[in-house]
Formats: sequence, structure tokens, C-alpha cells
Amino acid sequence: MKKHTTCTQKNFYNISISRLLIYIFVIGIGFTYLSFKSPINKYVNAYDTAKITYAKAGKDCALYKDQSLSDNIGNIYFYIPETYFVSIISKVSDNAYKVLYGSFTGYCKASELTIANFVPSVSTLLGISFDINSSSGTQVWSLPSDQNSKVLCTISPDTKNIEYIASIIGEIPVGGTTNLWYFARFTPATNSTAVYEGYVYSEATTNLTHIPNNLEVNNEEIFPDKSPVNLNTSLKVIFILLICMPFVILFIIACVKAKKQFKKEPQMEEQKTISAPTPKPTRSIKGQFVKKKSKKPIFEESDSSVDTIEVVFPEYNFVDDDDLL
Repeated sequence: MKKHTTCTQKNFYNISISRLLIYIFVIGIGFTYLSFKSPINKYVNAYDTAKITYAKAGKDCALYKDQSLSDNIGNIYFYIPETYFVSIISKVSDNAYKVLYGSFTGYCKASELTIANFVPSVSTLLGISFDINSSSGTQVWSLPSDQNSKVLCTISPDTKNIEYIASIIGEIPVGGTTNLWYFARFTPATNSTAVYEGYVYSEATTNLTHIPNNLEVNNEEIFPDKSPVNLNTSLKVIFILLICMPFVILFIIACVKAKKQFKKEPQMEEQKTISAPTPKPTRSIKGQFVKKKSKKPIFEESDSSVDTIEVVFPEYNFVDDDDLL
């Protein structure tokens, strides 16, 4: 019973090791597959990621406040400077994207964007400013209109270096001749902690910094390799082989050891069986002497039986010599 239990435990141990190696092998393949889907592979797939991350704004590309894409001036932040880029957050529909320009999140028409296949070095317009006319001051409005809008703050005459963000077509105010407004960020000199973002009428301004075009285009790819997909596939194959090879080797070694163990155990059992002493069958003899002349007593067999398990000692009936005379 002990031998059988020991053999069963060894077999169970070998089978458990084999199964464990199989599980490790499968888990290794799983982690390898997931690693190519995770952010760790961002560098390898940077070329592909860049295609869907940025988009160049065309002429009159409006940044809408909601996905209805209504052209009402109350639903438009401003027009994104032409040739500059937005970062695409998601695709809302076939006609619209949810985007990020600077610190402003909004929606753009897909027809007014050109998807970039590279990461631009400069995505937003920066460093542009303007001054206020010295003849009169102006206001920062909540909308590009002086009718259905409210004044956020007043700007004194001859104020300089107001940050320009973008422009928008609004309503012509009383006494004005153009419908062009600037979307600006203004911090009063008397209160450096206050920041106002709103609309300033363009005719009240002067000295607008020249706005350069962003010359980065799709043929200036920062990833010169034209076949990143093929390279990526090759790397995947190499990584999978390198990761899986140790598990395959361990699995083969475990199988060979288990096979040898299974062959060795029956031989050991046979050797133990051969070397173990076995009781020889003994005849149970019952009889009596018939002649005294013979040196070797001759028995008349009356009953004999062979028992391979229990040793039976012979029983003898001895005859006194005086009775034979």
C-alpha cells in the first residue's frame, strides 16, 4: 500500500510540474500579446499614433462649444489659426471630432481638419500680442458683440502686450466698420491675480504681432521609416520567440524527466520483487518408518500439500527400536 501511494505521489508531482510549465507558457504568451497592446509599445507605434493624434486646421476652422456645430456666435470660441494643430480627443461622428487646442476643449468639423501623420513641434500659436489705442480704452466682452453680451472688464487706453489667442467673426458694434474680433487673455496691472478671457473689438487695437504660418506638413515626418508596420510585426515575432523559448525548453525537459521516471519506477519495483526473499514451498509429510536397514528413512506418503504462503513444518511419528525387535 505504501509503495503504491509513493508511486502515485511521484506521478502526481511530475504531472503537476508539467501542468505548471504549461500554465507559465500560456501566461507568457498572454503577457507578450498584451504588451504590444499596452502603452509600453507607444514608442514602436508612435508613427501610427501620430496619424490619429493631431490634425492641421484649415481656413476658418471654428472651435465649437458643443457637438451640434451650430454657427451661432454664442456656440463658437474662435477660429483656430490656420496651419496650426489641434489634438484629437475622439471621433464624435463622421463629420466631427472632439479636440483640444491649447487649454480649450471643443469640437471641429472633420472637413476643416487635415489629419497629420507626425507629431508637430509647435501645435498652437504662441507669443502673439497687441496694444490698445491711445485715443480711447475698450472692454473685454463675453461674446463678440456689444449687444447681447456683457462686459468682463475695462482696458485702459494705451495698454500694451495683451495676449492674442485667436480671432472670430462677430457683430459690428455701434460706431464700428468691421466684424472682426480678437479672442484674448488679459491680466490687469492693478490685479495680477485676475485673468480675463474674452473678446476685444479689433478696431480698438493696434500693433498686432505678425502671425506666422506653421510650415510643418505631412511630408516632413519625424519618423523617416516608411514601413513601421512591417518593423513592428518583425519585432513582435522576435519578442514572442525570445520570451517563449525558455518556457518551451523547460517544458521539454520536464516531459523527458517525467518519461524517464515512469520507465524507471516499474524496473525498480521488479528488482525489489526479485531481491526480496520468498518462502520456499514445503511439503507437509506424514508417514512412518518401514525399514531400519536403510540409512535414509523411507516414508510412505500419506498426505502432502503445497502452500506457497504459509510454511508448514513436517510432522514425524518415531518408533522405538525395541518395538522393531
